[in-house]
Order: sequence, then C-alpha cells, then structure tokens
Amino acid sequence: MNFENETIVKAPVLLNSNVVLPLHIDENELNLVINTLIEKHFSQAFLLDNGYRAKIQVQKDVKFSAYANRINYTIPLFIELYPSAEITKIKADGIIAIELSTTLSSLQNKILSKTEYTRHQWVQAPQLKILGLPIPISAIADIFINKIKQPLCKSLDENISKSLDLAALSKKINTIFQKPLMTTDDQIIGLYASPSQMSIGPLSMANGELIIPLIMDTEAVIAEQKPSDLFNELNIEIQPVHEAYSDIYVQSRLPLSYIEQICRENVENQSYGSGITKLTVSKIKLSGYKETLRINLNTLGAFNGELEMSLSPKFDHQKKQIYFDNFSIKPVNGKTLDKALFSIIQGFAQNKVKSTLEEFFNTTLNDYINSSNSILEGKEIFPGTTLQGKLMDYNIADFNIYENRIYFNLNCKLMSKLSLLKFPLDKIQ
Repeated sequence: MNFENETIVKAPVLLNSNVVLPLHIDENELNLVINTLIEKHFSQAFLLDNGYRAKIQVQKDVKFSAYANRINYTIPLFIELYPSAEITKIKADGIIAIELSTTLSSLQNKILSKTEYTRHQWVQAPQLKILGLPIPISAIADIFINKIKQPLCKSLDENISKSLDLAALSKKINTIFQKPLMTTDDQIIGLYASPSQMSIGPLSMANGELIIPLIMDTEAVIAEQKPSDLFNELNIEIQPVHEAYSDIYVQSRLPLSYIEQICRENVENQSYGSGITKLTVSKIKLSGYKETLRINLNTLGAFNGELEMSLSPKFDHQKKQIYFDNFSIKPVNGKTLDKALFSIIQGFAQNKVKSTLEEFFNTTLNDYINSSNSILEGKEIFPGTTLQGKLMDYNIADFNIYENRIYFNLNCKLMSKLSLLKFPLDKIQ
C-alpha cells in the first residue's frame, strides 16, 4: 500500500468541550456569611438622625431565593432602640426584616455585583413609650433603613465580587493547566487542556442550597507535550442557559513513534514457532494514512524478508473497547510463502502484534477512565471545596492517522458538582 501517493488530508478538527460544574453552597453557610458581615460592620451601637440609638444583630434564619442572574435576601435584624445616646436603661426590642436583591452582570471580563434595597417590614414592632407617648415606629424604621442600606449593599457587593473573582480563579486554573492533568505510567504521554471561556449560569435555590453553575469551555489533547495550538485567552461572561451535564471531548494525538516503541518492547528480537517454522522479528516500523495503520516487520528464520501488516482501529460501543479490524498481511521482500508458513505468520501477527496494540490502547483508555472516576469521588480540589459526580457514558470516534500521529476523539458525558463545605469567613471584608 503506497501511502505516499495518497491525497494530502487536512488536520483533524479539535472539538470544544463544555464542562458544567454547579457550585452548591448550603444555606447555613450563607447565613454565616451574612451574620459575619453584619457583625463586622454593625456590631457597635450607632446614632440615628432623630437622636435615637440603635444596636442590631442578625437573626439566624436569613431567607434566600435565586433565579436567572439574581439573588434575593430577606434579612431579619434584631434591633434595640434607646431614646438617646445617654439613656441606656430604657430600651425597646423589635425585629425588622430588610429585603435586598443582588444582580450579577459581566463587563470587560469581570463579574459585577449590584445590590439594591427592595423593602422592609417590622416582624415584631418595638413597644416603648416616652413621657406617655409611643415612639414613632414608622419614622424610626425609615431612618434606620436609610442609615444602613447603602453600607450594607456596598459590603455585599464587595464580598460577592471578591468571591466570584473569576479572573483570579482563571489564573489558578491556567497554572493548573500548564501541566498535564494526568499521565501514563511512564510519564511520557499526558492529558493537556486549555480553557477558553468561563461563565456563570442561571442561579437557583434547591434543597436548602444556592446553586451557581460554573461553565467552562475548554479544549483537551492527549500527547507527549502540550501542543502549541492549545493556548487560549480566557474570556468571562454570564450565560442565560446551560446544559445539565458536561460534554467533554479529548483528542488523541499519540505519536506513532511512541506506539512503535511499545511494539518493539513486546515484539522485536523475539522468536516464534520452532524448528523450520521458527520466526524472529528483527525490526518493526509503524506508519499510516487516514484510518489505516501499516506495520512493517523485518523477520529472520523461516521467513527472511519483510512483511507488511495493515489494520484499522475501531471502537466497540457495547464492550467499550478499542479493537483492530480489516487485518491483512503480505510479504514485501523475501521468498514466496506457502500456505503453512503464511498461516503461522498470520497467527503470529494477529496473536502478538495486533494483541499488543489492542492491549496498549485499552490499558491507556481504562487508566484515563479510572482516573476520571477517582477525581469524581468527592475529593477536595480546592481548600474547602469538593468535586463529585458520575461518568455517564463515553465513546470513541474519528480514528485518523495524520503526520505520524494517531488521532481519535474520546467523548465523555458526566454529571458533576462542586460543594463548598466551609466558606472562608476570615476573608469577609
């Protein structure tokens, strides 16, 4: 088979992956965040414009709702009111609920947070009379809200923007992606990836958790080093919709020289058969074109010459295994083969060479799948954040030999989620 005379083909297309990682934050952790923020900024008593003195404390049951790009809060504040700064023994207690709404947007590769006051209402109005007259509850509420709403909204925005600093996160991710995410046992072949876009999807609340979908578009390649075309500028935006699962494509660019070395270690300088049928492989060489892999074998002994094998890699979607089909073998140089010797050579080629290839590809595939499953077992990938999920299915397609590399696309579909176990309260500003 003369591959050199075949029409030149284009490089296989590198497909884009869509990784969906919903970040789950427990409502209790969110309550701790709001409580910590209020205590940090409003723990001391302060004077209202009408001369009253107020002191507040957050109740523990802050209510949250979320949809699209918005988070709503109902924050119940326990308030102590004193008639003046000098009078401390006369006070009235009440609970006022303040409702706020945060809208997220993106601008110039940044996530922006805008929190606004919505409304308030007394859950438990304070009861107090001064000189026989009741205190002006409505007026005090308005003055109190006007006093705290701006600094409270500003503080929330600063902390949300810091927590959703995807630019800082992207730097960490780019640092991680400089190295292979996983490698073969001999450390020669690695899985390399490069994200091109990070997004936040529509927010929601479910089962007492705030869910923030983090979506990442990325490209991934299996090769001996990170390819020069696998470097992307990371863009950041907000998406109105997202898929329920990750759809990941990994392109194999395995060098034929690496596969050839595997075959050498298992086939070269080894003898097969006995007596007049004894055969020794002195040299093995791999090449290929499109879907066909060619293996040239120089042999000594029963056949002193050169043999050419041709076969095509396929994927069994039921067994989840790579196998080689369309097998053929013929002499290129050497004497004419009789049927008996040809049968022996054919059996050797299938049982040793072909099986060596299949074992290598399937071992590499299984190592990748097992490593992926291990990563999804609830391991801590960042401090206080775990990743867990399930590989739903995987398939391989588009085998192609191009520029002395064997290409194929490994497509994995998986469900996964990130869980924030503990919010770093010490970082709240």
